[in-house]
Order: sequence, then C-alpha cells, then structure tokens
Amino acid sequence: MILMAYDSHWEGTEAGPTAPLPWVEENIALALRDIPADRLVLATGLFGYDWTVPARAGVTQYLPAQDLAARARRLRATVGRRLGRPFFRYRRRNLQQEVWFEDVESFAEKLAWPAGTGSGASPSGAWALKNPDAGT
Repeated sequence: MILMAYDSHWEGTEAGPTAPLPWVEENIALALRDIPADRLVLATGLFGYDWTVPARAGVTQYLPAQDLAARARRLRATVGRRLGRPFFRYRRRNLQQEVWFEDVESFAEKLAWPAGTGSGASPSGAWALKNPDAGT
C-alpha cells in the first residue's frame, strides 16, 4: 500500500507546508492501524506551492521543488523554516506571495521514517511532475 503523504496544504487552502512531519506521522499512524508495516510505503512529493496571501481561488501555483528553490535564489529571498519546512515570502504585482516547498533536509526526514520506526516498514519514495532536484 502506498501512502501518498502530501497536500496537507494545497491550492484550495491557506498557505502552509505540503507535508509537515507531524501531519505525515499522524497519517502513518492511522494507516498502520489497518495495514501491516511491511506492506506500507511512504510516498511524498517533491513540489510546493506559491500562494497569494491571503489565499485566493485560482492564483495558487504548483511548481516542482527545484523551481521554487530557484525562484528564491532569483529573488534573493531569505528562506526560513517553519514546521521543519522551507518557505519564503515576496511581493509580485503588489501582492504578497508565500511559498512552501520540500528540500533535501525536509525530504531526508521522511526518508528516515521506516528505519527509525523499527517496524519493518517498506522504504519511502517520491514523485514529481518534473525532474527533481539532484540533491534529493
């Protein structure tokens, strides 16, 4: 069974991390009630969202994580961490934007999940609609 652990926050919600670790852990615990650990694979996305803040329908943008990291570099934005996930803010067309995405550090936390549980759980995996960051 593949547990797709992403979209805690998404295009239809307020800005926030796509897969904060406490939320991922909570969903793993729920899945393990009915699925043997050795049959569970944790999958997470290598992407993020760029929200107009406050969130407005139709203006949130999905992008692969490496594109969002490149955007932060291009804008010379300071990337902070909240809930263990990278984010940054900037202004576009006089609107406040807030960007949340996954990086090597946040993804590594999720990859460590099976080994850290001692449960015999299957490895983790990831997906992206575009080539992921070489570091991940």
